[in-house]
Amino acid sequence: QETIAYYLGSRKRQVCVMQTGHLDAVMAQNNSVAAPTLFVDNMVRFLSLLQRACGTVIWIPSHAVIEDETTFPMANCRLQRWNDAIQSVLQTKRFRNVYTLDIWDRSLVTDHNGPTTVIGKVWAHLSRLFVAMALGQTP
Repeated sequence: QETIAYYLGSRKRQVCVMQTGHLDAVMAQNNSVAAPTLFVDNMVRFLSLLQRACGTVIWIPSHAVIEDETTFPMANCRLQRWNDAIQSVLQTKRFRNVYTLDIWDRSLVTDHNGPTTVIGKVWAHLSRLFVAMALGQTP
């Protein structure tokens, strides 16, 4: 995380987009005692590093997964609670240049490529949105 923040900071990016990954969620879940704190603290730390390195940070919280204990041991209700906890910290600490782009509801009704990956057209749509915004167009 520090390496990424240093790299971005050395080039002072105007906008950085970060999506919370499911790997951290699985690793945190495997340590059940520290799970929520570990996950939330890690994400907030990364966002705070990006906040200093980028003019604006857009955080895309975890999206819904296909619940299947045999392929991906994570429940959507837990992911949503952790997303809410991170959002609460962001509001409490008043991160001045971090904005949330929540795709949770969309991911509930979107096809997935496997248990954790929403199909590419979701990301293509977001890419078009970012390009339109960069060009000063109304998305």
